Amino acid sequence: MKETMIDLMNQMFPYMKIVAYVGGAFLIIGAVAWLIWVFSGWCTWLCRLSGRALIVLGIFFLAAQAAGYLLGMWPEINFGDISKAEFNTYAFWIIGLVLLIPGFVLRTFGAFRPTH
Repeated sequence: MKETMIDLMNQMFPYMKIVAYVGGAFLIIGAVAWLIWVFSGWCTWLCRLSGRALIVLGIFFLAAQAAGYLLGMWPEINFGDISKAEFNTYAFWIIGLVLLIPGFVLRTFGAFRPTH
């Protein structure tokens, strides 16, 4: 069972960078929606949507970090250019918290006013 989980983690690693970029896109969408919400009161639905997506992605990264620890791995994403020998690695739990905390904030702001 442990070997199967390790194989799944190894197959999942190349796609985690894409998932992190999707989370970054939801962060940008949520920030724009929050600015629109502050100045006009509209876009509460977009705050809620991006908040929910960020919460789900944050929990996913935290769960992947916990699974990696249980399997004896140190799950990280390298955002550097390997061809230039740049290694900017970040652990999954850091990415998870970066997505989870703003997700809760956006979800909270999205609940302040009714949806327009």
